[in-house]
Amino acid sequence: MPKQYGDLRSLSDILQMNPILEISKIPNLTLLRNELFPVHAGFVHNTCLSIVEYTKMFGSFSQLTTYSIEKLIRHGSLMCGGLMSSRRSIQKFNSDSLRHTDGSLCGKPDRSWNGIYVEHKKMIHKTTYSFIRNRVDDVEFLFLKAIVMCNPAVPDLLDEDVKLVEKERFKYARWLLDYCLKKNGIVHGPDRFNSLLSMISLMEIQQKEQKCFHLILRSYFQEADFLVSPLYDDIMASH
Repeated sequence: MPKQYGDLRSLSDILQMNPILEISKIPNLTLLRNELFPVHAGFVHNTCLSIVEYTKMFGSFSQLTTYSIEKLIRHGSLMCGGLMSSRRSIQKFNSDSLRHTDGSLCGKPDRSWNGIYVEHKKMIHKTTYSFIRNRVDDVEFLFLKAIVMCNPAVPDLLDEDVKLVEKERFKYARWLLDYCLKKNGIVHGPDRFNSLLSMISLMEIQQKEQKCFHLILRSYFQEADFLVSPLYDDIMASH
């Protein structure tokens, strides 16, 4: 995404469209004159966009209402994005610090924001450090992403959609367990499975902290039209 340009499509619009692989073909691509963090906004937006497109690849999700799909994406995007960014930082840059796609370090300086002291870099590295500690491999990474996005406990899902999402999550969890048993044996496989699932609780904590920080920034920079990008701001504003 070009610096200071924003993709103004809503989450609903993106869900209904085919993937667009060329920047010049994105509708509503607009110069954002009052964007707070334009330097890294494109990287963050692309991560969010890739998660939306990833979610559209779930075959069973075509049976869900758009309302429920949007709820699932708003709830799981930060956690899924944390997994993706952690894997990229480790594998592409051989780094134990979270990095953008150009290799630059993620995170804002530790400081007081609107009277609240925030250790932002520490906040956003919870998933990365857990990823490193558990030495998550590529197969485990794929299953964890799917389990995170298929969460029937997301508030306000439509009743008819909860059962399908629950079925999908159980399916991916079962496949992850089978993989852990095959790779680690019947003795150590269950422990490995539990260790991987325990990462989700940590990701939930990180997500809540990031959304709280977003509220702090929004109260501090009320004049800004967008803090990062329209899609990211939409996801961060959800509960």
